[in-house]
Amino acid sequence: MNEQEIISILNEYLKYNEGLGYSVIEPESFPSIAERLKDDWVSVGERLPEINQFVLGCYPFGRIPIIFCYKGDNNWLAVDGELWLTEEVTFWRNLPTPPNPEK
Repeated sequence: MNEQEIISILNEYLKYNEGLGYSVIEPESFPSIAERLKDDWVSVGERLPEINQFVLGCYPFGRIPIIFCYKGDNNWLAVDGELWLTEEVTFWRNLPTPPNPEK
C-alpha cells in the first residue's frame, strides 16, 4: 500500500465520519499518518501473526482496516465477533502503541 492509497483511505474515513457529524482526524495530518503506516503492512502470503494476536487487517472488498484477532488455521476473529478466513484478510499490521497518558 503506497502513501497515496493510504491518504485516499483516510479521505474516505473522513467523509464517512463527517456524514455522522464528527471527525477525529484532520486532513492536514494525513501525510504524516500515511508515512507512518505505509511500510508496516504484511501480506498474509508472506507471514501470519502469532495466534491470538490482535492486529489491523485489510480485506479486498473493504477500504478501512478493522481489528482482528488471528486464531490460527486461517481464521481471523473480527472485533464484532464475525469469523473471517485468511482468503478474506489480505494484509495485516501490528496495532499501534497506545498513548502514554503521563506524557
